[in-house]
Order: sequence, then C-alpha cells, then structure tokens
Amino acid sequence: MLGLAPAVFMPGALNRFVFVKLTLGAAALACALMASLPGRVQRRSRILLTLAGITLAVSALLGQAPFAQFIGRGPRYEGLVSLSVYLGALLVGAWLLGPGANPVLRSHLIKATAVAASMIAIIALFEALGLHPLATSASRPGSLLGNATEQGAYGAGVVGLCLHSTVRRDRWAILAVVAGGVLVVTSASRGALLGLVAAVVVTVVLGAPYVRRVALASLGVGAVAALAIPLTRQRLLMQSPLSHQTVTGRGLEWAETLHLLAERPLLGVGPSGFLDASPSVQSAEYVRLAGAARLDSPHSLPLQIADG
Repeated sequence: MLGLAPAVFMPGALNRFVFVKLTLGAAALACALMASLPGRVQRRSRILLTLAGITLAVSALLGQAPFAQFIGRGPRYEGLVSLSVYLGALLVGAWLLGPGANPVLRSHLIKATAVAASMIAIIALFEALGLHPLATSASRPGSLLGNATEQGAYGAGVVGLCLHSTVRRDRWAILAVVAGGVLVVTSASRGALLGLVAAVVVTVVLGAPYVRRVALASLGVGAVAALAIPLTRQRLLMQSPLSHQTVTGRGLEWAETLHLLAERPLLGVGPSGFLDASPSVQSAEYVRLAGAARLDSPHSLPLQIADG
C-alpha cells in the first residue's frame, strides 16, 4: 500500500491527489499494526520523535490560526492529519524493513514502487509529448502527483531506493530505476536532476561494482534524455525567461524566509503557518517578480522544517 500510494488519485475531486494518497498511507499503517513487527524504533529515536511532535504542536497552537494549523490546511495540509501519516510511513519502514528484515518484505516494496513509478511515468511521458490524459491548466502538470517538482523528487527517490537492488539483476528494481529516471527527466525540475546526481554519487561510493555501473549508466542516459526534451533542456541551460525568474525568485524566497526565522528563531511560524506569516517579510522586489500571490512555503525542505 505504501509503495502504491503515490500513484493513486481521485478523478473529479476538488483535490485529486493529496487526500487519497494520505488515506492509502493510513490504511497501510493500520495493516502494519495488525502484522508481526520484527523491527523496532530505538529509544533515542522515539524520544527525538516525541520531542519533535511536541514542538510542532506548540508552534501550531501559537500560530496565527492555531486550530487550522494544528489540524492542517491548504494548500499543503501540514498538520496533525498529514504529518501523522508521514510518521506512520517512517514507523512502518522501521518495523518491517529495518536491519535484519525479511528480504521478501523488501522485495514487495520494490515491486510496488516499480508499479507505481511506471504508472506515473506513463502519464508523464504523455504530458511531455503535449498530451494531457488528466485535465489541467498547468504548464508542468506533474502526472499523478499533480506537481512537476514533486514528480521529479519522487523519481529521484525511487532511483535512490531501488538502485542497490539491481545488484541481484532484479527486473523489478531495474524497471523502477528506469521509471524513476523518466520521472526526473520529464519533470524538468533542476532540483530533481540534482537529486538524481546525488543518488548516483552515493551509490557509486557505497555500491557494489555492478550497481556502480548501473548507476553511472543511468546518469549518462538521464543526461542525454534531459538535453533531448525541449522543456527540460531549456530550464537546465537557462534558455527560457521563466528559468531565470525561478532562480531569482527562489533566492528571494530563501532570503525572506531567513528574515522570518530571525524574528521567530525558536518555534518558527508553525506547520501550515508560512502562508500567513510570509507577507510580513515579503519584499517589493519579490512582488514585482512574482506578483501579489502569497507564498505557501519557502520551497526548500531544510527551511520548511526550520520555519515549522
């Protein structure tokens, strides 16, 4: 269920992507609680997770919209509901897939991930060709994930997860790596391409000789494909006005987020609180660049964790 969750969506819903994936993730956690759990979370990790949860709850309740931030609200729905599912996914991994886990369980995860990534990659290829199986007005739709950056990040994660399993010539792992690479390249996300490079570098350093060859081959094919797809090439080589605007905008967003953190260094703005707090530090330069739309996140995971 966890492996397949990224590929599910609900046609016709106001939010077609987020809630149904969270629902399947919650169902997976419920099933795990009924299974035999060979692994466990170490005591230090439990203490750290508990302290993190308390900190998030306090920062939400001290935010500008306490109840909504505590539960979670649009557009990112970071709060009790979604963060509980993310924590559950972490626990399922520790319980069932940690050191000494049954290899069959890991094989199930690889197979499910390969199926999900392949489904998402098929839609992504259609979108790269200018076709839109799912109705959308976005220039970079993001396939079954609804956002191109998330599509690319998921693809890089799939490659990082499954590369090591190719050492056994596992066809499912190879399929997953190929599908993940397709997702990265068709997303036209430069951050995802960087994530793919990082996954390959880690594998080359730590992997077996065969896995290293697969990793380097994946990187080479990905580089050629990125240059062959017009949108990806234009964004990668900074050949479109939007690519320059994105780089400038990200720099402003991160600088303004640091100003916000300087004002609230201990608890930040709380989960789902960035939307309300960002106007206080939003510069005229950013408004001229991106318009008057309010930021819903700093578009940087470390900064998003820090301001939460």
